Amino acid sequence: MMGKKNKFITLNQMSDLTSSVLYKTGYPLQWNGLIQAVPIEDIIEIDFGIEWRWGEINQAGNELVMAALYPKRREIILNVSCRELFKQKFGTKLFSLAHELGHWVLHAEDITGMQMSLFEGDVFYCRSNLERSPIEYQADLFAGCLLMPEAIVRPLMEELNAKTMLTWQELYNIADGFQVSISALTTRLQQLNLLYIDSNKGLHRSKEEAIGQQTLF
Repeated sequence: MMGKKNKFITLNQMSDLTSSVLYKTGYPLQWNGLIQAVPIEDIIEIDFGIEWRWGEINQAGNELVMAALYPKRREIILNVSCRELFKQKFGTKLFSLAHELGHWVLHAEDITGMQMSLFEGDVFYCRSNLERSPIEYQADLFAGCLLMPEAIVRPLMEELNAKTMLTWQELYNIADGFQVSISALTTRLQQLNLLYIDSNKGLHRSKEEAIGQQTLF
């Protein structure tokens, strides 16, 4: 039922769900010292049988819509007017694709007959607005968990923290490896309690570590 599909999914449940997706694709879920970007384009087309392409998206008002999922057509459209934006903001394209796949897995996978109406005329949009609905947060969470698997991220960060003090350059290198934006990476690390960024953009392993350092001065 639609209501069941739209129930809230916790971070741990989402990690398990996306790990299952990756396991079926053959993506290695063990840290071997080398970051391997998740082949989201192939996963969408080969494993889920969904076509993705560039195209125009009809949208109301001035709100920017970067991508849309059309479940009836098993199709994801990337807004052609966002080509330059995707080029300028590294990782945005792949995250948008993963976000729309999240809508398919979480909200539309078992509704191919379309006997009940979906949101906004049977279309799921990936918007740029700051006010996001619960299902949009869930699709974002799916995308982050899928593109940056906990089974890889956690041992990677533990290994890095054991060797040296964490730097922004190292974080950018990690983001490049996963082919995501630095914002997506830091959000994911903070979700997993592997990173804390203070008000001065200082990096810490945890909030507790940051507070402990402050008490020394």
